[in-house]
Amino acid sequence: MAGELAELIAGAGRPEEAVELLDPARSRHRHTLAGLLLELGRIDGAVALFRLR
Repeated sequence: MAGELAELIAGAGRPEEAVELLDPARSRHRHTLAGLLLELGRIDGAVALFRLR
C-alpha cells in the first residue's frame, strides 16, 4: 500500500514526500525508494539500498 501511494505522490511531482512514506527495512519498498533517491540526486542512499539485497 505505501509503495503504491509513494509512486502516486512522486508522480504528482513530490518525490521528497514519497521518500518519507517508504521504509528501507522492507525489501519491497527498496526498488521504489532507490529510484526516488536517484531522482533526488541522493546517489549514496540509493547505492546503500542496493547493497542491502
